[in-house]
Amino acid sequence: TSSPPDTPPNSKSRTDAIPNAITPPNPTSISETAVNGAQCIAITAPHQIYPGQHFNAYVTVKNTGDKTWGHGGHSPYYLGSANPYDNNYWGHGRIELPHRHPVHPGHEARFEFKATAPHTIGNHPFAWRMVQENYEWFGPICQININVIKEPHPTPHPTPHPTHPPHP
Repeated sequence: TSSPPDTPPNSKSRTDAIPNAITPPNPTSISETAVNGAQCIAITAPHQIYPGQHFNAYVTVKNTGDKTWGHGGHSPYYLGSANPYDNNYWGHGRIELPHRHPVHPGHEARFEFKATAPHTIGNHPFAWRMVQENYEWFGPICQININVIKEPHPTPHPTPHPTHPPHP
């Protein structure tokens, strides 16, 4: 028997040359890494406010990933201020999970917090996004715009001046 011209005589195929080769696992048996996911369900805050005014804000977010959001450990979960990230325009950079309870996949978290309007007049983004500390920001930004308006000055009332009767 003769070998083809480019194959040395008595050579073996690659499979035969590595008798203890490890076959890659079946792709369906590889478990994928858990992922974070979030969906903005609702955001409630005033659309118009005065500079420095305090107000109650509510942001509801649904866990659409397959990781449970927790409050402790090295990488806790928060609702973080966005646009720009980690700003304190509204008095907070991060909001803890409600009641410090875990939020399981498919469940919602309703963040309730006191916010304070910026002192700058104008239209400002009130924007929040989920964050896993030391890991990643994830999900869409939940945002509404809040118009900070100048406080009206009170209408001046005429100050009564006492009148004196003429002296005779």
